[in-house]
Amino acid sequence: MSARILISATSKNFINKFNERFHNNDISTDFKIEHGCWLAINGMPTGICIHPFDDSNYFPYTVLVDIKDNSIRTELDSGRKGISPYRMKQISDKVFEILKDRNYIKYRRYIVEGDTRTRISDPFYIPYEKLNDKLKEKRYFESSLTQKYLPPLEEQEVLGLFIEIVAKNLLKGYELKILSGYQVYDGLYYYHLTESQDIYYSNDNQLGIHKTIFTNYGSSLRKDILIEFKRNLQDIYSDINNNKKDANHIDILVCWDVEFENKNKLQKEKGDILMERDIMRNVFYGVTHSLTVTGRQQALPIIELKKVLEILFNYTDKNL
Repeated sequence: MSARILISATSKNFINKFNERFHNNDISTDFKIEHGCWLAINGMPTGICIHPFDDSNYFPYTVLVDIKDNSIRTELDSGRKGISPYRMKQISDKVFEILKDRNYIKYRRYIVEGDTRTRISDPFYIPYEKLNDKLKEKRYFESSLTQKYLPPLEEQEVLGLFIEIVAKNLLKGYELKILSGYQVYDGLYYYHLTESQDIYYSNDNQLGIHKTIFTNYGSSLRKDILIEFKRNLQDIYSDINNNKKDANHIDILVCWDVEFENKNKLQKEKGDILMERDIMRNVFYGVTHSLTVTGRQQALPIIELKKVLEILFNYTDKNL
């Protein structure tokens, strides 16, 4: 097989900022730059992703495989509906072989953090200056939590906030098994909840589980669940639209805020419906909303941490 293979490297942070420029300018969210291995035919990109690199150590790299072989080009004609699994594996195996043989993994640490290497070589670089600049976007909120500066500005802060709330047993039943920044989904949890008085939903425990749930499902709820973390609800749409994630695989979406600009327009176009949770059906402790997503049989449970803090600590945006 004759092909040109072009390899580039860009930090995830830079790509996210690049994509935000388009989304903030009201350009369709269907447009997005992504890492991975992509197919081109005779110099023409096809938009076909051979391998997303999500589950590999080569995530910061983007590879374009340009097929030059005439016989294979006919088989991979971009007008066809797809590419055979055999060809996808053949191409991706060759790309991984090249990345491994040329020891690209050696340079990965320089890429993931973007321009850190050039900054720290600057004798006048102040390491906490950039973070303090970001801190100006937050306000201090007194609570029993160690994370007192809100709102969270990045996905990892949402994750940290959720973990702390769970660790303090304010959200009950979530046992962490594994977190990953490079797999398709963020976290695998073991959810186990045994019926007791302090678990029941009430005016004093609005995050709890209605007693009827235990009547219907038994005195113990147990299940391995996949949890996805996002800064805001809108961030999950680009992943779903670009086939990076399947809403059917996600058991709970944890985010800071369910509100976002053009929410009604986007959800109307897709037929999605965001509602407050149905306490008579909800089985997950702390769920605040549910999202009816096209193609998903059941509504997606959502834990909006802003609402959780409102219930637990009387948090409001006005506190900031």
